[in-house]
Amino acid sequence: MLLRLCARLYGCVARFAEPGAIGVHRSSFERDAGFSSTEAVEAVQAITAEVIAYMVEMGVDPTLLQLALSYGSDDVRYLSRSEMEQFRVVTVEDAAPPAAARENTAPIVASRPEDAALKSFVESVIAAHTMTEVQAIAAVGGAYASQVFYYGKFHELSSVLNDKRNYFRRWPERFYAVRPRSTTVKCEDNICSVSGIYDWHVRSEPRNRQASGTATFTFVIDTSQSMRIVGETSEVMHRN
Repeated sequence: MLLRLCARLYGCVARFAEPGAIGVHRSSFERDAGFSSTEAVEAVQAITAEVIAYMVEMGVDPTLLQLALSYGSDDVRYLSRSEMEQFRVVTVEDAAPPAAARENTAPIVASRPEDAALKSFVESVIAAHTMTEVQAIAAVGGAYASQVFYYGKFHELSSVLNDKRNYFRRWPERFYAVRPRSTTVKCEDNICSVSGIYDWHVRSEPRNRQASGTATFTFVIDTSQSMRIVGETSEVMHRN
């Protein structure tokens, strides 16, 4: 709470911590918490989504989450000074922005009010992909048009949702963080293209598999009546 207040009022110009003073690990619930496995997964995903949003707001590298997820709740991974600087948990005086941020962050330019609405719409769709399968399908289903140019081919909405459903089942735990200021909007008449970059991490505990990396995304949106996605594609830039 104090850190969030600092961010909003003062911008947290400087953050300091002694090496080893900050530790990370996977979240968990007490055995007698009264949650079913499904409820526990839903709660963890909801909390993690808030954590990612907070990390982005504070300028912390969201890939820190990958490190945290690799350590059990009964263990703690303490960060070294270089790691705290690498993940931007602390600030470095007179340091230039990380190379990735310089390459992948668009310059600040004046934008139209409707551009902000389009960005918010796309970010909400991406955030919905972190929900449970049932919640995610319900959330994103209403965002797409009846026919979508989906990864290079035209598909009916039912086919798009079926592809997403299979992906959600393959990776029950999914986390995405859109990079600050990476999103751009280009419009021609009622068709707008919203592109950007996000960091991602997916995990399947039953399969003992996980993956993470950085990818570009582009959503094409028809704004003639209400916002509807008529095109979607993404491309992995690199895997961690």
